[in-house]
Amino acid sequence: MEEFTAHQSGDASSRVLALSGMLTIHYAGEIKSALMEAFAGAEKLTCDLQRISEIDLSGLQLLCAAHRLALDSGVSLTVCGLHENAVPSVAQEAGFFRHVGCLQDVNKTCLWVGGEK
Repeated sequence: MEEFTAHQSGDASSRVLALSGMLTIHYAGEIKSALMEAFAGAEKLTCDLQRISEIDLSGLQLLCAAHRLALDSGVSLTVCGLHENAVPSVAQEAGFFRHVGCLQDVNKTCLWVGGEK
């Protein structure tokens, strides 16, 4: 069991938030804080999930919340590693993959559209 860690690099014009370890309910507060801190003043944010070891419904929901925050705040959000490690199987089981985004997804940037890749 690998604890959650977050490492932020770059500046406001191009920030990277590298998450590793467990994106689970046990670390939901820390994950939310890391995401909120990374969004603060950012123009472009890349959320790197390539080093996560586990994710649960809470982690998936926080990623959706981050996407909605990006839409509301005008931040360009890219998530890499979304189709690696534990994410695809958990997202598939939880029914996150879809054909159309949520109502807030006016820019057609939903993380889950297109199904498992």
